Amino acid sequence: MAGSPFTCGFVKVQGGWTGALALTVGSTTVTATPTSFAGSGRTSAAEVVLRAVELAADSLGGTWTAFPSTDGRIHINSSLTFSLAISGNTATRTGLSNASSVSTTNGSTHPDGAYPLAVDYRGVPLQRSRGAHTVGGDAALPLTWASARQTIRIMETWANAHTFSAALFPEGALNCYDLWITDRILGRFKITGAALKPASRNNAYWDVDFEAIVSE
Repeated sequence: MAGSPFTCGFVKVQGGWTGALALTVGSTTVTATPTSFAGSGRTSAAEVVLRAVELAADSLGGTWTAFPSTDGRIHINSSLTFSLAISGNTATRTGLSNASSVSTTNGSTHPDGAYPLAVDYRGVPLQRSRGAHTVGGDAALPLTWASARQTIRIMETWANAHTFSAALFPEGALNCYDLWITDRILGRFKITGAALKPASRNNAYWDVDFEAIVSE
């Protein structure tokens, strides 16, 4: 089963990970341990799974892919027969469970994920940081690059649009998410605003424009 290049969604970045995800072919095992990742172990279910299949492709051979489906399940496919062992809340947060002698595995719906009908994402441009610095009085432009604010637009039914808006930009919280698609994380963002509007003359569908800044 191939991954759909059109399924794109948000996965919450969080700390407090326990356990690990291990993939085994024959007598060789590779393990993705979230607490060992950069950023003091703050990561997402998407990064954990993608790190595991990257390690597998490097060390176990064959072809590997990981992708989300619109129902919130995370899939791992390989051209090889493999076993999967997963423990701690790594299992809970990815929705994956132990499996043996499989070439395809898909978990239950994982928490803290949002997979809308459509996502409009155009990348994050870079710009020089504002201001100037003085070294020897030269007033040179800053050497630091900063990301411009980005709008990520989703389209969904009226009810789901409101649900996603409340989930991704809850009152009183500033959450961080990985936006991902088959085999790739497109960016890590903090959602700083959300605005809903009808997508077209058909009021059954609505757009949600999320204002976001690059994080970490």
